[in-house]
Amino acid sequence: SPLETGCGHPIIAWANGTGVAGVETYEFLHGHAASWGLVVIAAHDSGPVSSGEVQRAAIDYLIAQNADPHSVFHHKLTGSAGTAGHAQGAFAAGAASQHPNVGAVAYLAGGMFRAGPGAPALCLTGTQDLMECVSSHETAGGAAFLAIYEGADRVTTATSAGFAAMNRGTFQFMRL
Repeated sequence: SPLETGCGHPIIAWANGTGVAGVETYEFLHGHAASWGLVVIAAHDSGPVSSGEVQRAAIDYLIAQNADPHSVFHHKLTGSAGTAGHAQGAFAAGAASQHPNVGAVAYLAGGMFRAGPGAPALCLTGTQDLMECVSSHETAGGAAFLAIYEGADRVTTATSAGFAAMNRGTFQFMRL
């Protein structure tokens, strides 16, 4: 904020991990992405999140808002989107990457084998995680970058707990 006119902003549709809901849990990540000009639309779903339906609907919603002359997003978005998510939300990010406007997907401490065709993938994981990102990286249909941070885990590193604890892995994930 403020969204610049004449400089389209891409969209990121975010999916939280199952049972890891609440605005404050990922606000540091979303705020960091927004500081680079990305518009983040995030679900805080308390149930199973892996289908990607919510993220696909979120992308459609923002695309419609971009066309609506009464919206704060009117003509301020590019229509290009990416998906991202944590843990089971990473599975949702992969599923939602099938949306035709999605050009990239980011997995944090989770993974998905159904990433959109040719969509570049970023997998962030750690040595204390289940390493699902490794499988996603190996089967990616497009370019893929895998970052395995020494000591990073599934819960702390990708959430506000890691940010509050000044976890070095959390800050590396933010940079990437």
